[in-house]
Amino acid sequence: MTPPAKNLVILGARQHAKVLVAIIRECYPQEFRIVGYLDDDPALAESCVLDLPVLGTIEDLEKISQIHNITHVVLGISNRFLKLRHDLFNRVKKLGLALPSLIHKTAFVSPFADIGEGVVLNPGVVVNAFAKIGNNVVVYSNSTIEHETCLGNNVYIGPGVNFTSNTSVGENTFIGAGSKIIPDIKIGSNVIVGAGSVIIADIPEGTTVAGVPAKIINSSRKSKI
Repeated sequence: MTPPAKNLVILGARQHAKVLVAIIRECYPQEFRIVGYLDDDPALAESCVLDLPVLGTIEDLEKISQIHNITHVVLGISNRFLKLRHDLFNRVKKLGLALPSLIHKTAFVSPFADIGEGVVLNPGVVVNAFAKIGNNVVVYSNSTIEHETCLGNNVYIGPGVNFTSNTSVGENTFIGAGSKIIPDIKIGSNVIVGAGSVIIADIPEGTTVAGVPAKIINSSRKSKI
């Protein structure tokens, strides 16, 4: 007998949240029942997105969880709000709610890889043997995380990014679409890598880089989160 679906709410109700709805409906239809969203935008109050209701604001999480018997939460917050993603992950954990990882059925994850909580792997993602992905990480479509690569907590990877091997990425870092990272590179925490960049040298904490090869264009992000 199939166990009953677990009640789940999505924090956020815009683009990234809709991607999560699609993954759940396609890959986890028996496991999760999406009750709705929580979003702070007044324009979305009492509306429906993809036939699912916006139940209130994010501040209402504890109350809504009790009313609707919510046991699981996913973060539908984009890379533009990394600090908010960081804070919400910790808040959900303190409430004792589960943060499931959502892995699209076309993604490949080696049985020798290590995947944290609240991870989202979109279509076509490859996570090879002995790679390690921290908590609250998003990897968008057709990105490759090669062997011995380590992504820290709250990292957000755009589509088509290629990590070759033995690379580390610090917490709260965003890697833009189509970027390429050669082996044995260390990327610090609180870093932004512009789309299409080629990383051939270590990137210090708190910097913004872009270009081919990537160069520092801003260094004011230290300890931002």
